Amino acid sequence: MNRNDLRDKVFWLATLLHSVLGTCDRLRTASSAEKNKRLIGFGYNGSLPGNQHCDEIGHLLIDGHCERTRHGETNLRINATTSLEGSTVRIIGTPCLPCVRDELISSGVKKIDYAGKYPNAKGKELIESLALANNVMLTQKDVDWVAMLQSVLDKLSEPGGVFHGQGFRLKVLKEKV
Repeated sequence: MNRNDLRDKVFWLATLLHSVLGTCDRLRTASSAEKNKRLIGFGYNGSLPGNQHCDEIGHLLIDGHCERTRHGETNLRINATTSLEGSTVRIIGTPCLPCVRDELISSGVKKIDYAGKYPNAKGKELIESLALANNVMLTQKDVDWVAMLQSVLDKLSEPGGVFHGQGFRLKVLKEKV
């Protein structure tokens, strides 16, 4: 596996791991930003600091959307260690129109990759045209999370990896629930 492919997998998996911190069980999601081959920030969906979360008191649904949580893209913009200008953003799920418009395009993001499809995303019919009009590459990725995770675990079992020489190999098991 070449270095760029490995970096892409690791950055996707780091974003996936951050999504478990999301506090709205309608969609636990996260986003990350990369600039110059370095991660510069993460954001996951959750209520404002000090406020109760959906997981604690339930959803605040308005027009079919939960409005209790701040989206991961907003938290990414707030948490980033540097400007998002020129960065690539990875998102677990489909970004909504306000996040693409107000958080990413307005911040100068040059590329948005998103995994999966969230059928309740706001304004999805406008997102592509907005990205095109602003020279932002927008790509829906068909991510095989199991294969991606397995390839990274295998790499950790090779010489120099944390699992090398431990007498075991970790294997991802996909089973129906």
